[in-house]
Amino acid sequence: MLFDHLIPKPAGIDGYAVHQLLEQMTDGGRALHVVNDDHIVVRSESPDLTNNAVPVRDIKEGDVVSFQLRASCGKKTRGKHKYFSPKDWRSRKEWLDRRANGFEIIACHVSSEPEKIAKGKGFSMDKTDFTGVLKVTDLDAFKAVLREGVSTPGKAYGRGLIVI
Repeated sequence: MLFDHLIPKPAGIDGYAVHQLLEQMTDGGRALHVVNDDHIVVRSESPDLTNNAVPVRDIKEGDVVSFQLRASCGKKTRGKHKYFSPKDWRSRKEWLDRRANGFEIIACHVSSEPEKIAKGKGFSMDKTDFTGVLKVTDLDAFKAVLREGVSTPGKAYGRGLIVI
């Protein structure tokens, strides 16, 4: 069984600091998570990571559910990630359709902007937010997506967790 843990986010914390905190909480493990404005959602098989674990919604094949996903969308060229233009929502939607393992997208809203991951000489990463409705087409494959995330660079920085 999977659990989502909601952790209040301290003001001013950035992507890399969240990554460091979660590695400490999970003894060096890579926690699938997403950082929102005022909280962090962490997915785990452990109900004991926090004292407010919420079981991930039980679903069946054929279910139609709403979802949210934050990802980094682009293509890898010669070992480097090339992100789509922030206004290119069609390429982002196609990117998600190619990664829809165990589900199909019925309707989707896409928004995007670059996000600074670390201060100083840090780096920026694409931040694409998908909100929509999906249909579960293969229950085992979809459960793997819930457990492992949608294939995307930047899982350590809050990308890939699909919330239903």
